[in-house]
Amino acid sequence: NDVNERGVFSGKLLDYLAAGRPILAAGGSGNDDVVIEILRKTGAGVYAVNVEEIKKAILGFIEEYRKTGTLEYWGKWEEVEKYSNREMAKTFARNLDFILEN
Repeated sequence: NDVNERGVFSGKLLDYLAAGRPILAAGGSGNDDVVIEILRKTGAGVYAVNVEEIKKAILGFIEEYRKTGTLEYWGKWEEVEKYSNREMAKTFARNLDFILEN
């Protein structure tokens, strides 16, 4: 929950996005946290601010599983793909090219 960690996330988030399963994220530095923004853009999961929200999310997952026998993945693949190794490498290369040209 350190505000100095804004814009920082674990590489595991990229693994979780690639897995195509609903993500439950907690912690971070608040509403402007990069993880929240990524989850909003991709639709790949939910962010819980406190213990009550974590409980609510887990109970929602359990209820959906009990009703349907599965958890639906709502992620937008065109957005999730932007965080793939290939796309991240392309972005990194473009940024390096820009730096070298200027």
